[in-house]
Amino acid sequence: MIPIERIWPLLGGVALFIFSINFLVLSMQSLFGEVLRGLNAKTVIRSRNSFLMGLLSGASVLSVYSCTNMILGLVNSGIVKFSISALFIMGVNLGASIFPWLFTFDLSHWSYLFLFIGAVGHFFIRVLAVKLFSRVVLGVGFLYLGLDLCINFFNSDTLRIPTSLVEGHEFLSLLIAIILGVLVSYFLNSTVLLIGLFMAFFYTHNISVELSCAVMAGASLGPCIKLYLNSKKGNIEGQRSALFNIILNSLSIPSALIYLTFFSSSLALVQSYIGLNFVLPFFYTVLNAFNIIVSLVFFKFIREIVFKMIPTPEIKIPQRLIAFGRSDELIPATALWQGHKEMYKLKSIVDRMFDQIAIYISDTEGSPRQLAKIKKYEDITDRISKEMEVFIRSLMENTLNSSQAKESLSILFVAKEFEAIADYLNNFVTNKTKIVIEEGLEEVHLERIVELLSKVRSFYEICCENLGAGVKSDPLEIRDISNELKEECENLRHGNENPSLLYSDMIISLRKVRSHCYGLYLARLSQ
Repeated sequence: MIPIERIWPLLGGVALFIFSINFLVLSMQSLFGEVLRGLNAKTVIRSRNSFLMGLLSGASVLSVYSCTNMILGLVNSGIVKFSISALFIMGVNLGASIFPWLFTFDLSHWSYLFLFIGAVGHFFIRVLAVKLFSRVVLGVGFLYLGLDLCINFFNSDTLRIPTSLVEGHEFLSLLIAIILGVLVSYFLNSTVLLIGLFMAFFYTHNISVELSCAVMAGASLGPCIKLYLNSKKGNIEGQRSALFNIILNSLSIPSALIYLTFFSSSLALVQSYIGLNFVLPFFYTVLNAFNIIVSLVFFKFIREIVFKMIPTPEIKIPQRLIAFGRSDELIPATALWQGHKEMYKLKSIVDRMFDQIAIYISDTEGSPRQLAKIKKYEDITDRISKEMEVFIRSLMENTLNSSQAKESLSILFVAKEFEAIADYLNNFVTNKTKIVIEEGLEEVHLERIVELLSKVRSFYEICCENLGAGVKSDPLEIRDISNELKEECENLRHGNENPSLLYSDMIISLRKVRSHCYGLYLARLSQ
């Protein structure tokens, strides 16, 4: 019978340990989020850099689930292709394997010092970089304090698992351990939490290294299954990427099971060379490296399996932005990256509208096919803007710092401005079509409209220059250009010989486009 007074330190230690892991993950993403988001916002995800970007994301955020969640959202919205997402997911898994190495250092005697330094830096120093770094130090202090409380409890001989329970049933015991690792990580929805708790249990020598390795082999698979189930509400490409994530993390399980059953004695050799504390992190890293190597070698074969299991439907499912999981499962740094990429996608569609309108307006009659394309682009911008609103509102239900909250609102306002620009461009071509059909449009009036459209397009490009990090244009200069363009629109509308209201409405539409371009600039300027 365990004395009741010994139960409370265990419960407190486990609670503190769970809190510290989540706090450390949030602190890491706050510290590296700005750098990571700035890098990703300026970088187009391609096959040659996707693995490295995934590696940096996984190592800095320490959350495979949130990073994979983000890349699935990019795949669903059509920004990232399947093959690129596969490389990114590989990099995330390898980068996140850095987490178990945090437990290899015996820093429990320094935990109170870490807590003191972190608390002083976080609460009394106003420099943002110092505050964010202090949060990481505070998280490390909590982590080792909770780990020390758990170890002190489990060190009791009365709590050791009898070895007779697993003797002679090694294969069955390892299989059960892998299945438990999958199930527990699925319900916890966190690989790092299960790994952290199980490593704390292992360091008390209450469980064999073989069973510990088996649990770690299955720990990565649970969240992958949950992501795949969530991806069912997305499109086909997102489901394929989620299925590849399951296959990637399943590749090493049969090999690990065979190795731990028949060749586990070699782990003693590893332990003699690198030490007991390094065995589990080493095994987990090798496991992820094995998955990546096999996936790269047999990628074409795995890709064929994925495409056979999830064939292309006859009816194409629209690509869209989706937040998989609850709002508290979203990591703000990766979610903001996803929002940034969707913002650039929205801009590219408005760019196409301008290109098609320039061709359509250059001819008096205009091509019906190009008019249909313009209408289609306008519908797409409406849909993307609504999806971004739902996504950002879901993100803002999470705990955000002031910088992240401003960034979220800025992305939301920019999406609204892009939608408004697309709406008024659609009104512009609609009025042009009506005036041609109902009244006719003289060549001289058309030339003036084409010239005005060109100036509005140039102003739009200037306002879009600061969508990335930093403001590249002088606010006073942008305001003067906006006012001059507004005055030119009014002069053309009131001083023109053409008394048609439709012609006037065309000019008003371009003036409104100019207004929302300036609003787009101000939305990013206020961030």
